[in-house]
Amino acid sequence: MKDNQLKKAIDEMISNKPLLNDAFVKRVMVPKKILNKVSWVHPIIVLSLVFFIGMILYFMPNEQRQATTIENNELPAKYEAIVRHYFEAISLKNAQAFAKVSDEDAKEIFHQYSNYKLNEPLTILKTIEYEDSYTVFVLLPKGEGHYFINQLNLVKNSRKITLSNDNKFTEYRNIHLPTSIPLQYRPAPFAVQLENFDLGKYQKAFETQTYEDGVKLYQLKTTKGTWRIIETMEGDLFEFPIVSSGQSYATGIAKNEYYIVDEKSSKVEILYKNREGQFQHLSGSTDRQGMINNQLGFHENPFFIWGGQDPTIATIRDGILVNAPILESANLIGPVEFYNVEAEGDMILLKYSEDDFQKSQYYRFQQFDKLEVVLYDKPLEAKVSHLNMLFLIGRGFNRLEFYNDELRVVLRPDIDPSPYAKNKNKNHLEAIDATYKNIKVTVKDSTYYITGDDGFEMTLTRIAERVFIDDKGNEFTTGMYLSE
Repeated sequence: MKDNQLKKAIDEMISNKPLLNDAFVKRVMVPKKILNKVSWVHPIIVLSLVFFIGMILYFMPNEQRQATTIENNELPAKYEAIVRHYFEAISLKNAQAFAKVSDEDAKEIFHQYSNYKLNEPLTILKTIEYEDSYTVFVLLPKGEGHYFINQLNLVKNSRKITLSNDNKFTEYRNIHLPTSIPLQYRPAPFAVQLENFDLGKYQKAFETQTYEDGVKLYQLKTTKGTWRIIETMEGDLFEFPIVSSGQSYATGIAKNEYYIVDEKSSKVEILYKNREGQFQHLSGSTDRQGMINNQLGFHENPFFIWGGQDPTIATIRDGILVNAPILESANLIGPVEFYNVEAEGDMILLKYSEDDFQKSQYYRFQQFDKLEVVLYDKPLEAKVSHLNMLFLIGRGFNRLEFYNDELRVVLRPDIDPSPYAKNKNKNHLEAIDATYKNIKVTVKDSTYYITGDDGFEMTLTRIAERVFIDDKGNEFTTGMYLSE
């Protein structure tokens, strides 16, 4: 209590007035507020701390502030996350996080990727699915407009990423298909002959087919599948590497040529008795296979084409079975896994395919050891009748199906549908499976102009005999013959 408060209390007592009235209690018991002065140093300290923290965040490397983003159309989301975590761990040089998605040597991997800008968006260019794994090709930026393709192998069960021994980085360039493909033929290997084999042991477990000249095909049932063996007229036994649960079919085209086709494993086998009396053997895929007959003028025997991602040409030359891998000397740009071959009539179709881009070109035999690009003297003519009951197949099983005055459009999520409908608000990440009615087609030169109900409009341009390209550069092909 201060002096003036005490003096007032004594005066009130002397004046015989009640001391403990409301005014007295209020003055005595409630202390006056004392204002504390805030030093000017405090706000300066606070501002300095805020500035210092901001500078740390500003100069912190992007990869520590921003998660890796992946542009992807084909790889399932749960596996895409593994690829994303793989590159995030490398970007942050986090060995512990890296060990969760790969058993590779972290220190070595960090060094291999040190020149790539992994904090920028990455793109999965191509996805190939196998029974127990995925092969994933990722596009990595390296600065100044340069990009490189990195191949990863993702094991489904372990959900971990493995790399090839050399972990190649292939430069990504604009795709130009070759104008010609040289073919380097080599003799087919000799068939594997069975020695001291007791065929009678399997007497109750095999089926027999006989070729016209008496050669027999035995199909032996085993716990691993059906095993194929051929018995020649001389009594020699040759085995084939086909083991599947399916049925094989024996066929012969010419003397000393024996073919086995197995639908279950999509394999075709050739056994050929050459001019030396030795048996040669070749194996290929029934996928996209074909045969070019002996109407070329420079070779008397048919060419057999095995397509797919390991395409091969086989034929008989001077009494020897020979074969040439089509892509081996083609001087292709980018990984060979991006290419496949189809046989169509007397032509060979070479395709380059990413998950969201495709390019193709037709080739023909101009001489025995070379395929030449098919060139047209003038643009191919477009006719309205071409699109009547026509089915066009694009990458990823995208389809355009023309039924009289209707068109069914089936597109995967990676294709922008804006050329196909005026509703620009449609989410282009949604798959399309729509049928448009009242389809009208007009043509000019090699282009088809197509309209329909609901504002539907698109164009197709015929760039080869059975190849079309749409407004956005998406390619479609057909196996149907187009009348000229």
